[in-house]
Amino acid sequence: MTLTFEVAAANPRDIAVVGVPVFATGPVPRQLGLSRARLTELGFEAKPGQTLQVPVGSGPSLVAVGLGDASGVTATTLRDAAAALARAAGRRASVATSLADVDAPGLSRTAIAQAVAEGFELGTYRFTAFKSDA
Repeated sequence: MTLTFEVAAANPRDIAVVGVPVFATGPVPRQLGLSRARLTELGFEAKPGQTLQVPVGSGPSLVAVGLGDASGVTATTLRDAAAALARAAGRRASVATSLADVDAPGLSRTAIAQAVAEGFELGTYRFTAFKSDA
């Protein structure tokens, strides 16, 4: 599988999945259309790397991606979140996310982007060397 990354101001039209970062406290992104109480009812606590498929009527699928406490975001947190999003998206062709826009104390924009890219790479990796055809 080949991964391609693009930077865009808005989601392209052909996106299949949109990953929305959610912190454990504070406001929930309006894009999800759910309150913190409803997310909790659904079992989503925004723990680092936790995901929740949010039902939508039409358009791309929404996946809430947990980041934990906003003050504790590290490169590892972002890497794990991106890997979890990649696994939640499955084999769908295109994924958009604003994970690389998250403020992470002490990390440069380059380090944040690298952690997200590494997470997607790790989340989509499948070892198939010894797998035979069905």
